[in-house]
Amino acid sequence: MYQNNLIKGGDVNNAIVVVDRDISADEVDYLAKMFNKNPNEFQVTKGGFLNNMDLRFHNEPARHKLLDLIGDLTLAGVSLKAQIMAARPGHSSNVEFARKSTGI
Repeated sequence: MYQNNLIKGGDVNNAIVVVDRDISADEVDYLAKMFNKNPNEFQVTKGGFLNNMDLRFHNEPARHKLLDLIGDLTLAGVSLKAQIMAARPGHSSNVEFARKSTGI
């Protein structure tokens, strides 16, 4: 996302970064450079979050995905009165769903 100029105000202090694998020293250096931080400031906890980020809710990532889905459908101009069950939603699949449901 950074390479595509999509992270404009993102920072390790205002974002939840989920780490699902071991990261190398080179990756830590890259992250530090990207966020203009010292590489020694980065750590991955056993919970899988960068810099031991505390979640406000136990299901916060799922809540975020739900809000993304609602936002994407709204931006696409879709007005639905329906129950939507989404497995692994993401912006591109949300937009594709909006296109198919409206015939755009």
